[in-house]
Amino acid sequence: MPKELNPALRHLFQGDELIYCSTNLRAKIADFDHKDNVIFIHGFTAHGTYLKTLSSYFGENGFNCFVFNYNSYRGIQKAAETLHALIAGLDKLSLVDLGARGTIEHRRFDLVCHSMGGLVARAFTHRHGACVYVKRIVTLGTPHSGTLGNSFIVSCFLRWGEFVTESVPGFTEKGCLSARQLTGNEDRPALLDRLSENNPNAQSIPVLSISGGRRRLQFGKNPLYNAAMNFRLQRLLNPGDNDGLVSETSSSLSSQLFAGCFSSRRHFREYPEYLEINHSNLVENYDLSLRIMGWLRNGENGLSR
Repeated sequence: MPKELNPALRHLFQGDELIYCSTNLRAKIADFDHKDNVIFIHGFTAHGTYLKTLSSYFGENGFNCFVFNYNSYRGIQKAAETLHALIAGLDKLSLVDLGARGTIEHRRFDLVCHSMGGLVARAFTHRHGACVYVKRIVTLGTPHSGTLGNSFIVSCFLRWGEFVTESVPGFTEKGCLSARQLTGNEDRPALLDRLSENNPNAQSIPVLSISGGRRRLQFGKNPLYNAAMNFRLQRLLNPGDNDGLVSETSSSLSSQLFAGCFSSRRHFREYPEYLEINHSNLVENYDLSLRIMGWLRNGENGLSR
């Protein structure tokens, strides 16, 4: 790997990584010996540093934070498979006696996910043996029901991602597997349909989905270009609330469609700045960060003020 390569992009060349935020190095088994482990999962077109503000604030408030830095273009299932392999591999190293629980299975972790990262988390819970590691899941602006099957929607994801994170030459392809899965343009049965099937092992995992309500994103520095992109995107997303990129109906897990996935699920949008928070700012908002931490520690009481 060239020395000048941005560390945030090294997973594209060396493989997916689970990074321990306290050291910014690959996680060791001893790093999980904590009561409040949280793994952050970024979304499509992004990388782990996009969640730096959120993960840092969690760490400053007593949480033990990790970031799953993965190639978001090669498919949701592939990311879930790699995350499971890394977790299971680390946990196996901690076993002293066969049949005993490893450190990670004993301590477990919460998953806090932005955008497509929430679908990676859901795919993770469908993997055999993965649910024993998970305590709770939070999704922020995740398109649980997918996005519109329109190439312009994919273009918006790509252009938004290239603006808010670092562009990845050669990887931002409209036809990549992740894009096809997000829009349902893949062979049937589609991944999103499979993720909505009954999942008994995940029924006991509490899940919180969160949405934003500002119908505008920034795609670049040119105001006219931004206006044109947002106008066209909103014509496709209307009617109904959305965060500028994902519709409210897609970001919410409260629908009966997901009853077989999680028995304890809650959708949250009742915060004062809802109408001011778009898809990008869901991971930056101070109040939401506090409410998520409160929910992880105190359940429903942690959301209220």
